[in-house]
Amino acid sequence: MRTCLLLVAVLVTGCSSYRPLCPGTRHYDPQVCRGESFQRLNNFKNEALQREAKCDANIQPEINCVWGRP
Repeated sequence: MRTCLLLVAVLVTGCSSYRPLCPGTRHYDPQVCRGESFQRLNNFKNEALQREAKCDANIQPEINCVWGRP
């Protein structure tokens, strides 16, 4: 009997905390309808210069060559 009550309590608390996703979003997208927002991170110092140097050295060109390959 205790096991049954414990199972019911776990199911009720688990299902009550579940909220469906906003329409048209994936689970990792910010849920704007719930008040979440996108987070904008700043660039680190000299990031553009480092990426340009990596692009010129042909290191991961798909990531570092933002203006296309040289």
